[in-house]
Order: sequence, then structure tokens, then C-alpha cells
Amino acid sequence: MDDEFARRLRDDPKLARFQVMYLDGGIDGIALVAADSDACPACLALADRSYIPSGLPSLPIAGCSAPGGCRCRHEPNVTVYE
Repeated sequence: MDDEFARRLRDDPKLARFQVMYLDGGIDGIALVAADSDACPACLALADRSYIPSGLPSLPIAGCSAPGGCRCRHEPNVTVYE
């Protein structure tokens, strides 16, 4: 684990919970979800993908140009098999 990711885990309790769930196999990854279809280009470029915790972009998204600021969120990603 690199120093930057270790710092993020210490500073972000939600990321730390995602990391535990990921390592335990409870989730497949974390999705970065843009607030809506009118999100700025920087957010749209990173949204709708599943990331492992160490590769998850921090919020607010760097370069976000949305009026009022970044409104993206992280959500756990789980694959359901039928």
C-alpha cells in the first residue's frame, strides 16, 4: 500500500469502510456516480466506472467546473448473479 493511499484511508472513514468491504469480498468495487447527466466534463470522464479502493478518485473531482461545486458521490458496487 502506498503512502498516499494509507493517508487517504486514515483521513476518510468512508473509504476505509469501502476498503474493508472490498477486501472481505462484500463488494466488487466502488462506483463514482455523477450527480446527473448535466455533470461537467471532468466528472463525466470519471463517472460510471467501478474502481478498486486504491484507485478511487477523491471527491470533489479535480477540475470539476459544475456551478456550486462537485456533486458526485461514491457508491459500493455489487454484482448480483441470478
